[in-house]
Amino acid sequence: MKRLSQFACVIFVLLPTHAFSQKLIEYVSMNSPIAVAVNPVTNMIYAANYNDSTVAVIDGNTNLTVATINVGPGPVALAVNPVTNLVYVSNGGTPQGTGMSISSIDGASNTVVATLPLDVYPSYIAVNPFTNMVYFTVQYASLFVAVMDASTNRVVTEVRVKGGGCCLYGMALNSVTNRLYLSINPESAASYIAVIDTSTNRLTSKFTPPGLEFAGTVAVDTGLNRVYTSDDVFSELFVIDGANDKLITTLPYFAESIAVDQTTHVLAIEYDSLTFIDGLTEEAIGGQVPFPVGTWKVDLAAGIDNHFYAGYYNFTKNNVIGAVGVYSGPPSQ
Repeated sequence: MKRLSQFACVIFVLLPTHAFSQKLIEYVSMNSPIAVAVNPVTNMIYAANYNDSTVAVIDGNTNLTVATINVGPGPVALAVNPVTNLVYVSNGGTPQGTGMSISSIDGASNTVVATLPLDVYPSYIAVNPFTNMVYFTVQYASLFVAVMDASTNRVVTEVRVKGGGCCLYGMALNSVTNRLYLSINPESAASYIAVIDTSTNRLTSKFTPPGLEFAGTVAVDTGLNRVYTSDDVFSELFVIDGANDKLITTLPYFAESIAVDQTTHVLAIEYDSLTFIDGLTEEAIGGQVPFPVGTWKVDLAAGIDNHFYAGYYNFTKNNVIGAVGVYSGPPSQ
């Protein structure tokens, strides 16, 4: 089963592996965190618990859960607007087909302030803090991206991405270039990345980087204008130039999830362990950080102060069902 801006330039000095301090700081126990997201302004971390239909709020200063918010059934994805301090949740419904919706959470009061009912299943979600538009994927006869005006909580248009059966494995928004990327794996055709221009809400291009066999998760670095996707067949990380959709290079890493620190341009990628990559040099930084035994990794998010967050199920230590792991990344130089 596949899953689910701040800009600065830094120069990394090559140091021995032991000089880096990336590690698991602690884990925050909760039910079933299938998705995580961070508000870099308030330093609050949000975790969508699929099984109990809640969103947990973690204070990034203390790593303590400060609130648990009831949302729609089966939340599967999160997006945060740090400008308005609103959090958007895709609720897939449980059992699937009942109770689908988009919940809007006020980050100041930790309450649901609006709910958009849906008659289709939503999955990936993203928000543009500059335009206050929310994008989420839905699929019925075809795959669409719905565009919601967050000021009215109404869908203003839908962008058709693909007709018929479709396999969607990731979505990421570059809010600076107004480009929305989706990784698509049709059942009987080549994989590709679909690009939507969110300034016009039109599907503008589809491209397959040379050598890409099966497009997995996707992420963007807004400052470098780079797109990252994992090839699930050859276990490679593809680095793509967002200016021209051309392949820059491939790196020998498989990623079930990717998080990009938009300040330091450090990537955290995960499979059986957490690996950090310098997006400026495309080199791994230090050693790998193993995940606790018995976890099923689900999602990664980059926070502030060199922190990363991983939501995972089946955390067997102390019989915890799920947890959000708090990790320190390689220190900025």
